[in-house]
Amino acid sequence: MAERKKTSPPMTEEQLRQVTVGGLKPIESSITLVEYDRAWPEKFAREAQRIKATLSERAIRVEHAGSTSVPGLWPSRLSTSSSSWLTARHSRR
Repeated sequence: MAERKKTSPPMTEEQLRQVTVGGLKPIESSITLVEYDRAWPEKFAREAQRIKATLSERAIRVEHAGSTSVPGLWPSRLSTSSSSWLTARHSRR
């Protein structure tokens, strides 16, 4: 049987500040989980095309990431259906 990994302790506020862009923003509303939507991959594909069209050859890779990219996983409404990872070439002009 595979050995279970130990879970990490929760991050402190200071640790979160060090890795958060734009500062910490408390969630002041409830978090609602929603069922997987089979339209999410298609929505992402449209958004990826828009990103690629805008960045042209600078867009090396655009990937669908996060809970909306996993069929059957229940993401929260805080997730977006077009979450993506972008790898781009940086060019100077």
